[in-house]
Amino acid sequence: MSPYTNINTKAFIALIEEKYGGDSLTLIKKAIDVAYKLSEGYKSGAGESAFDHALAVATITSRDLNLDADSVTAALLHNILPEQGTAPEKEIRETFGTDILNLIKGLQKIIEMDTKTVSVNAESFRNLVISLAGDLRVVLIKIADQLDIMRKLDNVSPTVVRKFSLETKYLYAPLAHRLGLYNINSELNTLVIKYLEAKAYQEIQQQLEATKDIRDTYIDDFIRPLKKVLDMEGFKYKIKGRTKSVYSIWNKIYNKGVDFDEVYDLFAIRVILNSPPEKEKAHCWQVYSLITGEYPPNTERLRDWISVPKSSGYESLHTTVLGPGNHWIEVQIRTERMDEVAEKGLAAHWKYKGGAETGAMEQWLTDIRNILESDTLSIVDVLDSLQTETVEDEVFVFTPAGDLKRLRKGSTLLDFAYNIHSEVGDHCVGGTINGKKVGIRQKLRSGDRINVETSKNQRPKQDWLNFVVSPRARLKIRTTLNEEITREAENGKEIIKRKLKNWKLDFSNENINLMVKELGYKYGKDLYYDIATGKLDPLKVKAVLTKTEEGSHTHDIATPEAAAFEESEQSFSGDTLVIEEHVSNVIYSMAKCCNPVYGDKVFGFITINKGIKIHRNTCPNARDMKTRYPYRLVKATWHKEERTNAFMATLMISGSDEMGIVNKITQIITTEFQMQMSGVKFNSSSGVFKGEVQVYVRNTGHLEMLMENIRKIKGVLQVTRMGN
Repeated sequence: MSPYTNINTKAFIALIEEKYGGDSLTLIKKAIDVAYKLSEGYKSGAGESAFDHALAVATITSRDLNLDADSVTAALLHNILPEQGTAPEKEIRETFGTDILNLIKGLQKIIEMDTKTVSVNAESFRNLVISLAGDLRVVLIKIADQLDIMRKLDNVSPTVVRKFSLETKYLYAPLAHRLGLYNINSELNTLVIKYLEAKAYQEIQQQLEATKDIRDTYIDDFIRPLKKVLDMEGFKYKIKGRTKSVYSIWNKIYNKGVDFDEVYDLFAIRVILNSPPEKEKAHCWQVYSLITGEYPPNTERLRDWISVPKSSGYESLHTTVLGPGNHWIEVQIRTERMDEVAEKGLAAHWKYKGGAETGAMEQWLTDIRNILESDTLSIVDVLDSLQTETVEDEVFVFTPAGDLKRLRKGSTLLDFAYNIHSEVGDHCVGGTINGKKVGIRQKLRSGDRINVETSKNQRPKQDWLNFVVSPRARLKIRTTLNEEITREAENGKEIIKRKLKNWKLDFSNENINLMVKELGYKYGKDLYYDIATGKLDPLKVKAVLTKTEEGSHTHDIATPEAAAFEESEQSFSGDTLVIEEHVSNVIYSMAKCCNPVYGDKVFGFITINKGIKIHRNTCPNARDMKTRYPYRLVKATWHKEERTNAFMATLMISGSDEMGIVNKITQIITTEFQMQMSGVKFNSSSGVFKGEVQVYVRNTGHLEMLMENIRKIKGVLQVTRMGN
């Protein structure tokens, strides 16, 4: 049977043939055939055929989100990998390419999450979704997937209904809101009320149906004189009487105490004009004048979102007028373009910037992805940057050419410079505001006309972070500072290497740790930076090392794998750990600062571009991470069935410096326990030795047995594990 006999397929083909052409259209049609073949016999979460669900998700992705052909293709194929495992991966990669396969695999990671605790960990789940997705298009397609499932839950079990409804309430509806998908957000929230507050939903629906004739009659009476004056003035327009969503009404009744009988507060009149771009603003104000000539306005309720749009791009003129029967009625005046932006949010912006086939959407996704992948901003910063702000939270200023720029309230001249371009910001030395010379810290006010002055000698400073407020400026400043610090630290490292060589001292891991500890630094990078910038005299380093080496001798045993005793990052297969009890196949690795071993109590820490790092609960950095970044922590537990991985652990051993004691220790490790060593370093002074040994072990029990046997060696006084 062909997929093209399906009525849903025919409707979808009509949609894509109107929106896409050339290679893009060919790609999507090829995906229809593959999706039909590979999803046959499978069902969606709502119980319908997987192919029909895929068509519906692809339709939302194209029609409502205006996404590109790659996204529509991924939407068509998104069911396949979760149902059939990795078998079709090769076929998808060869047919559609790696980019589309990565979108599908990103969707698979999110779909596989166990969200039973989403109601109490909503923000953490939203952070995790964005972290797992990587490409923001994955989040958008998943929202489309969730919307279609929610529309079709009438005939599934209460358990399934509750699962998807809670996911929607706490996870996907808030994400849709933050991404400006207002229609989708409204429908998702209404469907949540339908399933989680069924009694209230039915009552509101019944009352809406019972009052429909009254509302329709009132709307007809209200708009009749408006149509007359608009026709007389020659406007092309549509007038709608829009009843608010069930969710909006429910929110008013149950959260704000508004009685349903206040029926005229439950709808708004919308006048939509067909106006050319250059006349939009003038036409809206002309219509406002005509409407308020018919009905007296409440001047305190006038909202001008046309002269100063919201940060989401929302443009409309809102007024409240006294209609028939002395009822206050809200009227919204906007153009067709403004209405589509208001309904579809960011999705409509992409369309008006050139459509899904241009680089407008790609550039926006790239900007968000750059923030997501940055180590300098947390995921919470990303979500903050997506939130819709009110006009009171913003300032509106002008470039010398008269272009309007929208910035956060509290923004400075330097924020404005970075808004123009990162290079302008990096080299900004000041400027003029309304013709008056000002410094980079000067705060901006709406209406300011700003000119930025730059110097090629200017570079970002650490204290700039104390007064800039925009994420873009903070991200760029931090990135540049980190690059400069890293560059200077490398110079400092080379300087001290040469100095130590001249002084006949080893540039060893032991000496590096000693320098850092004795000179009061937290990291070697900071010490190197201070050497390069002249803040630390290399002679102080020499004094520390020569004082320690006086009267001491060293035992070194170098292993082939770690002559310099360098720690390496351990990566593992996805079946060693359970992350949050619901996520599998997540990229994670063992943190180098504490080297977890199977059996340790551990937790995961979400990094921005290096997956999840696994730390021991006793890690020296644990308290700082839990205090500063609680929203980036995830629960991690070992699989009950132990795997065959080997884990690196560092032992710290001390005792009396007896003849052959080092050989006895290494004999136990390599001969009795048959363990692989990564590195060994011993130092003795005044008859006492201290050493560090890196070994690979199976689990904590294996490690404890080794430590207990080393303690039995005559002369060994203490054996501990680094990080305890």
